[in-house]
Amino acid sequence: MGKLTRRMIDERGRIFGKVSVIDLLVIIMVLVMVVGYVARNRAAPGGGVSSTFEVLYTISVLEVRVTTERLFRPGDTVYDEHGVNLGVIRYVGSAPARVQSTTIDGSHVMAPSEERVDVFLRIAAQCSEADGHIFADRRTELSVDTEMNILTKYVKTTAFITSIDYP
Repeated sequence: MGKLTRRMIDERGRIFGKVSVIDLLVIIMVLVMVVGYVARNRAAPGGGVSSTFEVLYTISVLEVRVTTERLFRPGDTVYDEHGVNLGVIRYVGSAPARVQSTTIDGSHVMAPSEERVDVFLRIAAQCSEADGHIFADRRTELSVDTEMNILTKYVKTTAFITSIDYP
């Protein structure tokens, strides 16, 4: 046993005089990390995933400037904060934002804002279903009343999912 080990590993700690044991361990660790990363990003969340299908959903972006509303355009792609494709904007609508105001008698009322609007985006996305949950791009779960950070070519903001229509 001792003679065989000495032949395999020389006095400098190299296997067959070629590769260091430490180098070999580092290479193995890097390979394990790469395989784990690939498996994690390719694996669908939650188990059995169906094929992809188109989902139409609406998100609301509340109390933004009118100039920000103009930056949302049909055809633009929406991403989440991690770069996951959340779909393509099909429709952009807006309404005056309602903000809390104080009246002369000191009472508080919700009144339309002249400077701010609520924007409603209708988005079409390729989604999959796993364990009763809908995932955009097989990674980001879409759920009504969920707050999410979104990005387009021109806008970065926070939005809420208000409705989801899927087959």
